[in-house]
Amino acid sequence: MIHLLPKKDLGKLIKKAREYKSKKTNKLFTQKMLADEIGKSRSYICDIERGRTYPSFATLSAIARACDVPLDFFQCNNDIDEVLNKFIKLQLTGLSESEITSIRKALKEDDEVKIDYIYSYINSHNLNLAKGEKRIDNSKNPKDIIKYILQSKTILDFYKIKKENSEKFADEILHLIELTSYKYKQ
Repeated sequence: MIHLLPKKDLGKLIKKAREYKSKKTNKLFTQKMLADEIGKSRSYICDIERGRTYPSFATLSAIARACDVPLDFFQCNNDIDEVLNKFIKLQLTGLSESEITSIRKALKEDDEVKIDYIYSYINSHNLNLAKGEKRIDNSKNPKDIIKYILQSKTILDFYKIKKENSEKFADEILHLIELTSYKYKQ
């Protein structure tokens, strides 16, 4: 959860965002209408507006979209990028500044996406790297490349495989690929 403002101040801004939407559409935009649009309860919206609770980043982003205001409408003096950077660094360690920037941009574009998925995507697609630099050494043989992919965090997490078993898992998959390849050889 990202806390951009004190609860009460954030609540007031959400109410102002609803009022903005009301003026823009010439129709009252109620807590109930906002709640329905973002898939939450009216009482939850009321709790946020009264400063009793913080919304998640995804919920705050959904509120911004529903009210037709930019996400930074809800920021105070702190830069939203700075807050997102801190959030990302808490979730993932050892990232370069360019990786943090790419993850932040991806979160801003699609706040529902999981942060591990973004990180895995960036790594697997060689994004954010200096020109000519690659995470996977293409000079390695295909076996090494497949083994690298099979030992990626995304694959291991998806199949719930422990890191210490990753090499054995990759070797067994490679063996199965080799056996299956005989079926398709001409």
